[in-house]
Amino acid sequence: MNSLSLYDSLLRPPLEGLPKSVWAVFLVGHRVHRMWCFYRKGKVYGNQENFRALAAGHALYCTAGQLPMVRLAAQSVLIATRAMHCKEQQGHFSESFVEWREAIEGTYPVPYKRSSEKLMYRAERIAVCSKKFFSDGFLLSMRLMDLIEAHSFSAETKSDAIKELFTNCMQHIEALSKNRSTLVSELHKHRVLIEKLLPSNISFDDFITKVN
Repeated sequence: MNSLSLYDSLLRPPLEGLPKSVWAVFLVGHRVHRMWCFYRKGKVYGNQENFRALAAGHALYCTAGQLPMVRLAAQSVLIATRAMHCKEQQGHFSESFVEWREAIEGTYPVPYKRSSEKLMYRAERIAVCSKKFFSDGFLLSMRLMDLIEAHSFSAETKSDAIKELFTNCMQHIEALSKNRSTLVSELHKHRVLIEKLLPSNISFDDFITKVN
């Protein structure tokens, strides 16, 4: 069986089991996520600040992309990056849900006294919060699909993991710099292990100083 017939057999709705309508939902979700992937990659490659990191990633892919250690390291960073994006989007979605629930229940201060103005204000607030809630929910679903895909061993995932390795590392460094106190606290929790990994000429206190 060649690849085309295999692909066709996988996407063709089975005669028994899932109805065609349910199967169509999965196909639509898959195609929407494919479009999302093009959009996400376009933002990465369209950012001029990522030029050097992407160039280094492509050079690494051409020179050492077949090495198992490089593939393992790159995909590990990719999975961590996708998980970080999910965590961030989960926070946005939770905030949107709270705002949406308050808008529905009306548990928020209203800057108007007239009943007609209150009604218009509430309707507008529900519309805005509903849009943000469903938008953040959609983005969270795309981020979750990204995370699932990052665990696959497809040729596309392996390629993207190496080519975007340095841009993904930059995102983690930026995130750590914004949460430096948390980072230092976690490092102190694992002091014994870190001291074993550090060179003999660098003490743990020197390491923490450099991190700060």
